[in-house]
Amino acid sequence: MIVLATYGFLFYELFVKNKFSDLNLNILDTNLSIYILGVVFFLMPLNWGLESVKWQFLIRKVEKIRVLTAFKAVLTGSAISFFTPNRIGDFFGRVFILKKGDRIDGIFATIIGNIGQLFITLILGSTALLFFLPNINNAYLNFNNLSLILIAILVILINLSLILVFLNIEILHTFFSRFKFLERWRFVRHLKILQNFETRELWKVLGLSLLRFLVYSFQFYLVFYSFGIPLPFLSGLLIIFILFFTLTAVPTIAIAELGIRGLISLFVLKTFGPAELSINIIEANVIAASSALWLINLAIPAIFGTFFVYELKFFRKND
Repeated sequence: MIVLATYGFLFYELFVKNKFSDLNLNILDTNLSIYILGVVFFLMPLNWGLESVKWQFLIRKVEKIRVLTAFKAVLTGSAISFFTPNRIGDFFGRVFILKKGDRIDGIFATIIGNIGQLFITLILGSTALLFFLPNINNAYLNFNNLSLILIAILVILINLSLILVFLNIEILHTFFSRFKFLERWRFVRHLKILQNFETRELWKVLGLSLLRFLVYSFQFYLVFYSFGIPLPFLSGLLIIFILFFTLTAVPTIAIAELGIRGLISLFVLKTFGPAELSINIIEANVIAASSALWLINLAIPAIFGTFFVYELKFFRKND
């Protein structure tokens, strides 16, 4: 059923809705574009490899597994999350590969990694917004300088708070433990696993999340360039940070991101891109670029993930 659902959603999005049929692309150099897209494709294993190393590092508190097993689990989670809201299936796709470890503990360990990735996206995205704050102010806000300084300070304080919260994530267990009536809830008891992570280990999780964020941001930059949307390197990466920041705020089913990514990419590029790009931007190229990255980073890993679905242990003797 999982395999059929994954392929069914992929077939529907690519062929029934026919997302790529009406694109009239204006690519500067076809050979160069193919070469760049090849680089993007070969960065895909690095992207998911970093996620696998991070998950293996986290899940060792529950069960020690090999990196290859973690890689299979991550791809399987990608396959199941493909047709579930907000990728919730990712948790189940991963923990059902465990042979002995407690699966609910595994889910909480996975959540720690996801929170770390989320916080990195929010921190870098909001920091990138600060660089464009004067432009945003001139176009929309018309605040005075003092207000802009206060906004910048507020964003910095919020980002520092996110890091502080993540590094003290065990507080969640302490907080819920104070309410005795919650003890009968099984998930509260499993929060105890949060106390097993030391500060230096959580810093490592943030570091791996940062590396992965930079990899897929660089992939997006290359994809834009290959589709005839050249961006200055530094400001272009900042724009992509904002793009992922915006995507994070939109609840979606992963399959639906193919359309949503294109619309958000178009909006962000027109809002924050250079003036000449905003005027001459080719909408079809933006949609094709975002769709290409979706295909490389989400659809293809999901297809590979279906090959490992049969290794999941839904029922175990010790359960």
